[in-house]
Amino acid sequence: IVVIFMESLAWNKTSMTNPDIDPTPFVKELADKSILFSHFFAPTSATARAVFATITGIPDVTSFKTSSRNPLIVDQHVVVNSLRDYEKYFFIGGSASWGNIRGILEHNLTGVHMYEEGHFQNEHRNDVWGISDLDLFREANRILNEEQQKEKKPFFAVIQTAGYHRPYTIPEDNAGFELKDIGEDLAHKRSFVSVAEYNSLRFSDHALHEFFKLAEKSDYYDNTVFFIFGDHGLSAPQSENMPRGYVELNLINHQIPLIVAGKPIEKPQVVSRTASQVDILPIAMGLLGRPYFTRAIGRDVLSNPDLEPGSLLYGWASSPATIGFVQGDYYYLRQGEKEGLYKYAADNYNEDISKQDPKRFEHMKNMALGLYETSRYQFYHNQKRDERDD
Repeated sequence: IVVIFMESLAWNKTSMTNPDIDPTPFVKELADKSILFSHFFAPTSATARAVFATITGIPDVTSFKTSSRNPLIVDQHVVVNSLRDYEKYFFIGGSASWGNIRGILEHNLTGVHMYEEGHFQNEHRNDVWGISDLDLFREANRILNEEQQKEKKPFFAVIQTAGYHRPYTIPEDNAGFELKDIGEDLAHKRSFVSVAEYNSLRFSDHALHEFFKLAEKSDYYDNTVFFIFGDHGLSAPQSENMPRGYVELNLINHQIPLIVAGKPIEKPQVVSRTASQVDILPIAMGLLGRPYFTRAIGRDVLSNPDLEPGSLLYGWASSPATIGFVQGDYYYLRQGEKEGLYKYAADNYNEDISKQDPKRFEHMKNMALGLYETSRYQFYHNQKRDERDD
């Protein structure tokens, strides 16, 4: 299993919603031949929170900084530790100390091998975020392939990119990447703050393509499933390529694609049921057919379509914080004493329809507040179990 956090791979910035300017041609190509979750969300909008949610299966609804920085909740049960016969790896181009994601990973992923800037054979510092995504992918593939040839053991690996950040640096060693100028005005209209940002995302997509070219020649490729997704969405005030409700209700800060790819995925499909990052590792365990124990919120929504779809959304950056629950075309949103039910993709996206559909309103309200309070409880009640109990 290879889990790839693509920095800021927001749904509103991909080729799936921007086909004419085509920012992510390889992501689109991969989605077309894989399992694409088209209604997939990050519970919150920060990288360290995404790592916490994905690894633990608990949305990071802390109101202060991030849960990864809280020493009182660093001890968490992780479902992939049930894979006791697997080697575990984590790769990042910068420092794993950022946001203290090191604490969550090293403390909870049993025996994890950590690779970060300064630990690779071939690396060239690109900017403040460390080595380029291209160098990171090259090194991750080299290490995984060498370890596979040597150990012949199955593995669970996490690769976290970071290059799609200001200052949007394109490295000199870029595997033939070419800049494209679509004009600042069109870039703004299509969810980008600048042409430089647009090209940075294009390079991130290019680097992912180069990784897959290398992986396809490796010893591990034929028997590996890849999970590719954004760590969070990314807001943009114009975003004319999206229904206006996504912008005004801030859903673009949360919606991301999830692509489940690899040779073991024999039948491409688009999954439209609402799900989120907390579901990724249970889905992986389901594809492996391996038993596991969990107390967390994440569920294997791919193998069990009867589970109720939905995603908790938590807007920690606003005051008061927002608590929401998205399900299909509906969005329950609460901020302070104000709450409502909205059809976010409709023309009347800002019309509260709670009185028109009181049953749905009450149900989604209960789901939102129930998942929020349960997540807060689980921070302190999801400690690691004895491995013999798994």
